[in-house]
Amino acid sequence: MMKPGFNWLSELSPMAASAVTDAAQTRTLAPATMLYQQGDHTREFFQIVSGEVRQFLLNEDGREVLLYINRAGDVVADSSALDGEPYPVFIETRGETVLRVWSVDTLARLRAAFPEIDAALARQMSKRMRAFLMLIEELCTLPMPARVAGRILALAEASGQTRLQVSQADLAMMSGVTRASVNEIVAALRARGLIATQYGRVTILDRPGLVAFRASHRRARSR
Repeated sequence: MMKPGFNWLSELSPMAASAVTDAAQTRTLAPATMLYQQGDHTREFFQIVSGEVRQFLLNEDGREVLLYINRAGDVVADSSALDGEPYPVFIETRGETVLRVWSVDTLARLRAAFPEIDAALARQMSKRMRAFLMLIEELCTLPMPARVAGRILALAEASGQTRLQVSQADLAMMSGVTRASVNEIVAALRARGLIATQYGRVTILDRPGLVAFRASHRRARSR
């Protein structure tokens, strides 16, 4: 079974994992440090030791569309390190962040020494592709309540947790919904006993109920 998060290092044998970790450099970055802008050439990839990394796009008005918030353990920018293509989104730190850092050349050397890395990378790329396809489906086809519920469920699935570090502002940017609309939808979910909220956190209390809420609004849209 695929482990939660986006950390293919955790799937490696002890020998391979040790070699990869030993080859890393450690870097501490200030809040709002841009790792890559959209279209940048990829020179390095990273694993988050502590802190967070935001992945986002900008629309025509310059407003941010938040795609995902990566947290400790997640590996980021490795897909572009593999194919050498320009980086597809913006990624920057949120809060002071400590990273393990590898160069593209180091990754090539490690892959040659440990072929299992390629298999682990392939599984992670497949997992990310499914996550982004779900996001596209939600943004393009679902009504607002289903999008917000879907994002909460997707974040829980990716992290393997029911207590999520995500603010209502984050949910708004992830769902393509205004902050006021998210507040109303979150209030409705709380009233149904599906979630609980604290500042910057959402806790899922009734996952089957939340799934049913998303499905009911999805069906309402399709009729």
